[in-house]
Amino acid sequence: EIEHNEDAIWFSDFARLRMRTVVDVLSGTLSVQDAAARLAVSPQYFDQLRAEALAAGVAALEPKLVGRPPVVRVLCDEMLRHQLRVMG
Repeated sequence: EIEHNEDAIWFSDFARLRMRTVVDVLSGTLSVQDAAARLAVSPQYFDQLRAEALAAGVAALEPKLVGRPPVVRVLCDEMLRHQLRVMG
């Protein structure tokens, strides 16, 4: 099931459980072994999931440009010459 409210982004229950489990391990309330058992994965695979979750989180926090992206229009010389010929 997918949950949504006005202040949240859409995530599946599956993804939410994985993130909650990663957060529980990071906060020290759950061991890696218990986290792996909760998700029915190996401890090694849980470590991979944790690393991917942290990398995605850090990437999401990178500064981004604000506003609309600039539109770059490039006319090659041939197109410009053609337009000048057409105009007169």
